[in-house]
Amino acid sequence: MEVIVIASVPHCGSHFTNEMLLSCGVSFYSRHVYPTDMDQLLLGDDFIVPMRHPIGVAMSWKMRGKDPNDAMPFWGRLIYQIAPFLPYYLPLDLPDREAWLHVLNEGMDLELVTDWETVRGAEPRNQDAKLEAGEIVRVEKLLKDYAGFFAQFGYRL
Repeated sequence: MEVIVIASVPHCGSHFTNEMLLSCGVSFYSRHVYPTDMDQLLLGDDFIVPMRHPIGVAMSWKMRGKDPNDAMPFWGRLIYQIAPFLPYYLPLDLPDREAWLHVLNEGMDLELVTDWETVRGAEPRNQDAKLEAGEIVRVEKLLKDYAGFFAQFGYRL
């Protein structure tokens, strides 16, 4: 039996992705890319990675009383340990997410649909960010350090 794994950075859309798969009767295993879960995650045959702009993720952490800087190591684990498996990415905050979903559906022989509205596009609205200057600098560094990875989604500052 094929194992589908949802691997994600917390606050990137794993709950949306899980609900989408459940509504279509697809069996899967879902985990955030915590160091303690990496061995289990790497047992997957196919990977789906929900994505959101890192600024949006940092804001989500902050709104929940978490330190946005704590999100940074998750991105590194995603990029270095999951990306080499050529996962299917699903950027949930992009207007063209249906094109990404089409690639996923074709590749995995599924018929998933997204039924929620895009909240934020590839260019975040920094004016509504409640991040402190140092937190934004960390996200800017992340986007610069992994520019090649984030470019495929059009994520930039």
